[in-house]
Amino acid sequence: MYSLWSGSFEPNKENKKTPKAIISEQCFLLDELTKGVVIARIASYDVGNGDVFGFPMIRPKGTKIQQLLGDSYTENCFIYEFFLTSKGTPKYRYRVFFIRHGITIYPVEIFLDSSIETEIHDVLAPFWSNPDIIICKNEVDFIAVLQRILNSSKLEKVINSLLAMNERSAG
Repeated sequence: MYSLWSGSFEPNKENKKTPKAIISEQCFLLDELTKGVVIARIASYDVGNGDVFGFPMIRPKGTKIQQLLGDSYTENCFIYEFFLTSKGTPKYRYRVFFIRHGITIYPVEIFLDSSIETEIHDVLAPFWSNPDIIICKNEVDFIAVLQRILNSSKLEKVINSLLAMNERSAG
């Protein structure tokens, strides 16, 4: 049988890692930095009612084929929640952001916690698509934005508070 496929399948060279993989690495590194006390997680998120941080998940305008097949923009996206917790506060979650991307991985959209957004808004000005969504066109942009988020003073305060709460519960 003759193959009609190009046969040149390989991971996209420009986007070597998915946003989830990049964040997972940072989760592991935070675990090392805090000796396993503060826990960072990236988890799949079920949109449910279609809202993230109170913002409706924005859907692109449909075409006739989309109308015929059904609007599956949200269903065909990968949506993840990034949050912090700790060993001593297992029922507490500090939601840092949500990310959303399609099968092509980039661009990736970030729906950021409002207090962190306020703190770093001006620094990330080139990445805002509207007042509420950060758009990273590629892996380099995503890593740059993620670094600014992870180095925000708000996250430092949250991590220090979680560490302090765990000291009190251990003592």
